[in-house]
Amino acid sequence: DGNVYAIAGKSDISIIKVDGLEGMKRQNGSVTVTAADVAAANVWREERQRIEKALVRPSRINVAWMRKTPRIDGNPVEDWPEVPATVIRQVRDMRGKVSEEWRAGLAFDSTNLYVGVSAIDSSPMKNAAEDLSRLFQFGDGVDLQLGLDPAAPANRTAAAQGDIRIVFSNIRGTPRAMLYRYVQGGPSAGGKPVIFTSPVAKSEIAEVAELKSAKFAFRIEGQGWSMEAAIPWAAISGNALSASTNLRGDIGVLISDPDGMRTISRFYWANRSEAIMSDLPGESKILPSLWGDLRFIIPAGAELDGHAEDTEAIEHDASPLLDPGVE
Repeated sequence: DGNVYAIAGKSDISIIKVDGLEGMKRQNGSVTVTAADVAAANVWREERQRIEKALVRPSRINVAWMRKTPRIDGNPVEDWPEVPATVIRQVRDMRGKVSEEWRAGLAFDSTNLYVGVSAIDSSPMKNAAEDLSRLFQFGDGVDLQLGLDPAAPANRTAAAQGDIRIVFSNIRGTPRAMLYRYVQGGPSAGGKPVIFTSPVAKSEIAEVAELKSAKFAFRIEGQGWSMEAAIPWAAISGNALSASTNLRGDIGVLISDPDGMRTISRFYWANRSEAIMSDLPGESKILPSLWGDLRFIIPAGAELDGHAEDTEAIEHDASPLLDPGVE
């Protein structure tokens, strides 16, 4: 009709009239983007991030030894006095005061891997997933990614045996946790293989299952939430942790829209690359080459079938897991 319009949106569509371009003319031609082009672009994006990461201080966490079994009640402060926290993301208002923040901490003993997360969040822990295999697409969540094979190449661009992802969320008041095992091998959680597809990509995961053996709880209060989880080593690796080891992995958060209907962003401790949020296969994938180092050091004198109360804690230079008074 002689006017210029732009169409934009994802879950909604907006038609925008653009004034001042009345002299613009439509050109003929086409651009073809193949699945191979998308794959090549993803490889470039990952390589760029890997190089940028190599130029800064390496991401490393000395995972704390849990001297006393915590009570899994959603409060990662009470039983976590020596566990450091990593600030995954922080948002400040115009006065410089923290308005939103997500922190995470990891700890372990010979039986469990422990995860503690706390958040100041304007839409606290909402998720509307109907299909649990796509839990990562429909709102808030905690995203733990771990490579259980210490011999797997650190710079691998594809998942290896032992690479897993666990997403925790709270669906309409019901805590749920999903396990994604990317390559066949390791203990089965009773799941099945899943293939996620889109017009330009495909992602194959060897097993997707609800991780019912994990114990975890959420606390949601006002504009904040916290979570505690105990994940049995035997459920994810097949064995208890009997010796110190170095693994690679990442911990992050999925953030929902205000209504808790879909995931609009995600942030991680180690992987700072731009997160793909508009493509199901892309959202389901992991990027092991962008993970950080996780050092699991069992202190001398620790009881591997329990906890040594007199064991000297590993020293950390970090903030508490949850500090409600942070400004």
